[in-house]
Amino acid sequence: MTKEELHLRPRHCNMYESMYGSDDAESSDEVGTNLSKAERERRDLGTEFVYGEVTYRTMARLLSHVLRKSNRRGSFVDFGSGTGKAVFSAALLKPSKFTCSAGAEYMESLHDHACEIRDKHYKTRVKPLIEHRYPDLKMPSIYLERSDFRAHRWSEKLSDAVSDASVLFAHSTMFDKSMLSHLAKITQDLVSNEDTVFITVSHELPSSSRWKIVDELFLDMSWGGCVVYVHRLKK
Repeated sequence: MTKEELHLRPRHCNMYESMYGSDDAESSDEVGTNLSKAERERRDLGTEFVYGEVTYRTMARLLSHVLRKSNRRGSFVDFGSGTGKAVFSAALLKPSKFTCSAGAEYMESLHDHACEIRDKHYKTRVKPLIEHRYPDLKMPSIYLERSDFRAHRWSEKLSDAVSDASVLFAHSTMFDKSMLSHLAKITQDLVSNEDTVFITVSHELPSSSRWKIVDELFLDMSWGGCVVYVHRLKK
């Protein structure tokens, strides 16, 4: 961990939470939950779109664990990125490890909220402030895309981010088997580095895919504790 990252980690309340307009983590979580519930009811969407979030402290522990031996600087990609909490956490916690922190989200209200946070806070306040304090540190860019990762073809930008990824992430507690199989199939064909890790929550990727479990952790999410699976491609 670099000196800059040691400095950034304790800024949970005054940097990360300020981006979401509250120092109260519970209130911040409720924004995404309420947006998701309203859109699910309006569009009659299924339970796979029930909302859940990873906490900043859990991301700190998780990224430190999976990147402890990595010297490569690639991208971070979150499938089902919601209001962007994992995307912004990765950028703030490990700026020396990621060139880009990206998210793909299907629900319009969640995507729009994440874009608002990126444009009003990360791009105009947070990123310039950190880079001014640490001139040698290049903060990751943020790429947010409203798309359905269940589609057979992904956009060029999302495909490029996956190809260059150091870490792929899916808060997959409510994903069904077909969604997990689809994610596993497309990502295993796009990823260009054998050291890339794919982290899933509550459910592992299909054993029939080229992804294999290399670690399991029990970590806290916004809604409670669960098993987190860390995968790498089979060699």
